[in-house]
Amino acid sequence: MMQIFAVAALAVPPLCAPFTAAPVRPAAAMGHVLVREAETLKELYEAGVPFGAFLDGAEARKQMWHDNWAAAGVPESLLERARGVAGPFHVLVIAVDSCSDSVNSIPVIAKLVELVAGLDMRITDSKRGRQVMETHRTKDGRAATPTLLLLNPDFEEVGCWVERPTKLQAWYDAKQKEGLPVRQLTEQKMGWYRDDAGNEILSELVQIMEAAAKGGRICSSNSASGT
Repeated sequence: MMQIFAVAALAVPPLCAPFTAAPVRPAAAMGHVLVREAETLKELYEAGVPFGAFLDGAEARKQMWHDNWAAAGVPESLLERARGVAGPFHVLVIAVDSCSDSVNSIPVIAKLVELVAGLDMRITDSKRGRQVMETHRTKDGRAATPTLLLLNPDFEEVGCWVERPTKLQAWYDAKQKEGLPVRQLTEQKMGWYRDDAGNEILSELVQIMEAAAKGGRICSSNSASGT
């Protein structure tokens, strides 16, 4: 049975990494990965929900989810590249509505999926998707949301993307070294997302798709820490 993914909104922005205490496991290999007993990536994907259902059920950051979806767009150059990639591909996303990175990235990814015939997407929560998160950790060892897997038609993993864009993470790391308070850092991060309008995540996702179409694999899990 699929877990309920909506959680109550919190006054302080929650961490997007709920499973830091679990031991680090080797990175997921290509193929049918056992997510939990008797559950493959195909089964996990099929148990997920479309973005529209996730959006309707979002409680934490509800207005931001709807605003970001309404504003989501895809630059024509990236749209042409995505449409030119041989597919189809399934996009499996592990996300929670309270996560500040998820609310900024998932709507624009959903817009790309909506506009590209060779893509479809399902979202599952961090409880059911825990094993995927644990096998695709950030560089500092966290299981974080959002975690995205690109799957081929046989539901084999051919690429991944974790938490936030590379350029944003470089900016975030620099600000952390400056000792910026967490709340202020989070506010500025949200401003970065607004200014970027989803371009960096889309660019990285299209690169992952292009590599997969050529038989390669990009797994972007470059983050170091975050909220």
